[in-house]
Amino acid sequence: LTQSKKRTKIIELFSMAGDNGFVSADILKLLKASVSDEEYTQIAGRGRLADKWVENVTSGMALYTDGTVGGADKNARRKGKSTSNWAKKQREKEDNIQLRIQAKGEKKRLKKKREQLVSKRR
Repeated sequence: LTQSKKRTKIIELFSMAGDNGFVSADILKLLKASVSDEEYTQIAGRGRLADKWVENVTSGMALYTDGTVGGADKNARRKGKSTSNWAKKQREKEDNIQLRIQAKGEKKRLKKKREQLVSKRR
């Protein structure tokens, strides 16, 4: 196959995979390797993939156009989608972590203070 025909076939493959819910990380890698970055963004978009595109994927799951399933700087917020109070729950989780860290520091401080009082009495 010529390079042009190969590129066209890969774009068709991506389109069929999207229609049937089989856009995996491997399909994204194949598409990204075959087209320019600009074309890739036009075809696959930027950010989170459509749920319909990945609904039947069983392995090599990718939820984002960079081929990942999530991680830093990625969350459930999407236009038109409920976040199920994600932001509120995340804030509460982070606040709880900070409270535990502070409580641990306070506990250490009190332990040192008790040890100092005991050593002064002796």
